[in-house]
Amino acid sequence: MSHATTGSASTYLVIDKDTTREVAQERLLDQMYELVDGDHRFAGPSRGLRAVYVRTKGRKIHVPKACKGVAFFNFADLCSRPLAAADYLIIARAFHTVFIHDIPQLGLANLPEVRRMISMIDVFYDCKVKVVVSAAAEPFDLFLDKDQSNAQDEVFSFDRCASRLRDMQSEEYKAVRHSPPMPGSEEAKKVLGDDVSLLQELQISALSEEDIDHIWDHYDADRSDQLTRDELEALLVDISKLRAGHGNVPEAVVNEVFEQMDENHDNGISREEFKKYVTSSGISLWYL
Repeated sequence: MSHATTGSASTYLVIDKDTTREVAQERLLDQMYELVDGDHRFAGPSRGLRAVYVRTKGRKIHVPKACKGVAFFNFADLCSRPLAAADYLIIARAFHTVFIHDIPQLGLANLPEVRRMISMIDVFYDCKVKVVVSAAAEPFDLFLDKDQSNAQDEVFSFDRCASRLRDMQSEEYKAVRHSPPMPGSEEAKKVLGDDVSLLQELQISALSEEDIDHIWDHYDADRSDQLTRDELEALLVDISKLRAGHGNVPEAVVNEVFEQMDENHDNGISREEFKKYVTSSGISLWYL
């Protein structure tokens, strides 16, 4: 097994004869389990991971595995599909850590994937997303056609991408707080009124009991100690306004989240059901 920088073996795995794709994926998932469920609170083989969607402007981006602000993708999920910088920003806002499995070596025959990867790494780097990778080679060896005269623009851009990808494995980068662009307090006040302190809870993934109670008290408007669909919708709309700049939350999204929270199917979300869902999934998975 090789790695991009000294001491970074756990965050950049090179797939080779000793570390096959299957082994690399297993190691990445083991790290993800440890990150989101180090104290083994979740039962079952999934350990709390599940497939989710993040949404923007009517589009759905499938996230194969996610929990508590951490996401797992195959490279093809992110760069073989027609995603753009705005889509990567959606992911960067929703997740503080992204696992990317099986980055291949790329050349001029793969220009769409090359350009998407450059865009993705630029966005993740600017937002200080933590990236854990398995790849076919070290960062500066991922682009194959560096000697081609008609590839110099891509070579320059990919070298910057490789430099950033390597830098992401450093302890200095890992120590920097996740910082995607979010609204300021004045903009938040238009959404949340005088309870602007709630903005902090709606922007972070790991919430304390006190944070969850604060959110609950704000949105349990009728003080019934149950969230109705309308109250849940109000929460989702506020999150959408704060994170996406719009409050267009489809009814299907409200129903989907409501059904996931309402474990006993009594057409209401109890405080305990709410806490269980938020503790398991993190607030960021409601990003729209």
